[in-house]
Amino acid sequence: MTRIAFSARSFSRIGWIVQPMNRKEKTMKTNKSELPMFRVTFARITGKDDDGKDILGRFKEIGAVWARKNGKGGGIVSLDLIPIELTRREGVLFLVPITEDDGGAQ
Repeated sequence: MTRIAFSARSFSRIGWIVQPMNRKEKTMKTNKSELPMFRVTFARITGKDDDGKDILGRFKEIGAVWARKNGKGGGIVSLDLIPIELTRREGVLFLVPITEDDGGAQ
């Protein structure tokens, strides 16, 4: 298992989101089988209602889940942003399935 070390200097804080600095974007050519299975979205917990249930803020797409190659089960989660609230358990992650109508593989 490979461990990846991150230093505080390799990330910048923009609002409520921590993201890598100096990241080179890659343009990727894909076919249908290489498109993500799920969108990863995040919503902050902004409070509680009268019944004690969490009130969520607006949803933000922060990544995707990609199918593993060679017919292996499961998926690989790729996050573009890591919300600070996630580390403090002040938010919720959602996996939203992508259908062929959305341009995803299913």
